[in-house]
Amino acid sequence: MNGIGYKKYSIRLKALSPVFIGGGEDSKVSRLEYVYSRNSKKIYLLDSGKWVRFLSETRLLDDYVENARRVASGSRGGIDNYEYLSSRIRVHKRDVEAVLEEVSYQTLSTGKNPEFRTHDIYLFLRNAEYLPYIPGSSIKGALETALLSYFCSAKTGIRERYGSRVFGLLNDNNMKPQQKKKGLGRTAKQIEEEAFDWETERNQKRIKIKGMSGLSVSDSKPFSSSRLYLDKKRDLVIKDGIEKESGRIPFYREYAEPGTETEFTLTLYPDRLKKELGITDIIDIIKAMEARWNLLFGDNGFFKAWPSVEKYFPLEAVKENRGLIILGGGAGYHSKTVITAISRNMRDANELTKRILDVNYKNKKHFRDTPLSPRALKVAEYNGRKQIIGICRIEVLQ
Repeated sequence: MNGIGYKKYSIRLKALSPVFIGGGEDSKVSRLEYVYSRNSKKIYLLDSGKWVRFLSETRLLDDYVENARRVASGSRGGIDNYEYLSSRIRVHKRDVEAVLEEVSYQTLSTGKNPEFRTHDIYLFLRNAEYLPYIPGSSIKGALETALLSYFCSAKTGIRERYGSRVFGLLNDNNMKPQQKKKGLGRTAKQIEEEAFDWETERNQKRIKIKGMSGLSVSDSKPFSSSRLYLDKKRDLVIKDGIEKESGRIPFYREYAEPGTETEFTLTLYPDRLKKELGITDIIDIIKAMEARWNLLFGDNGFFKAWPSVEKYFPLEAVKENRGLIILGGGAGYHSKTVITAISRNMRDANELTKRILDVNYKNKKHFRDTPLSPRALKVAEYNGRKQIIGICRIEVLQ
């Protein structure tokens, strides 16, 4: 729909691979805050007030606190609430599942993950009605990254200038690591300002227009919680030529499963966008998304250095790359940066990434990363198949 000075689009977003949208530490549920029933394969999220009241009324509160403290100091990783409750509830002649229904505010199914083990869980973002949705800020952030990448890669002068600047900063032996970190931050800000900020004249005064104020994205419509499932954090690494999962202690994420669809509204105000961006229509944004996808996953893209990386693509993305975007958390370092866009080639992009990460995370020894930096490929498993996280397609409805 077009109006005076704006263009509004209804857009469908479809998850082609597992997608995670979290709320940071606010979305974290520790194993103290839920009960996993092995019988019903359900996770009961505990209402803290009701749970403490139940423990107090049954005179179990002190015993529970002591058990939780003792187990936490051991090697098991924390108390198993179901095991504890089952062992104590018999004397009260109460059914465990009935008690859990009383003291919980929400249940999650582990039916799609039969190997679930009790670890911390990061929940998908939900609205006031406790339905999952994707905030407009997440969608807009992914679109801005695609536009910024397109702006840098399409303009040779900008690519070479900022690529050389970053390499020069990293090679400056007179700078301390903290100075280099600050320098990298300033350079990232300068790239965004050059791409998005511009000036205009109003009432005989020069006014600076900052950022992407000409792009507005609504929150998505909520969708059914039945489209969510749990999977542990999975990092693929290659060591001694063998691909395997990293052996780190896992936590779980609640993903939107492949095939999940929702809709949102995108509004363009072309007069508020920097003219050099060349964005006057949704087609221009989709063009930038395709260029971004090709930089990362195309025939000569960054991730082609990973052996047979295509086997981790969702099949729909293999068939057609139109409208593809990387969305959400856990999707990896390069889903949020434009290093590939300011590098002359993918070999330079890999070397630049190693150097940047080695400055920011010295103890991780990223200079050893192989075949890519960062060294891990971020995947989730669904129906027995591992897929790269966060791959979505957007389609204009009207």
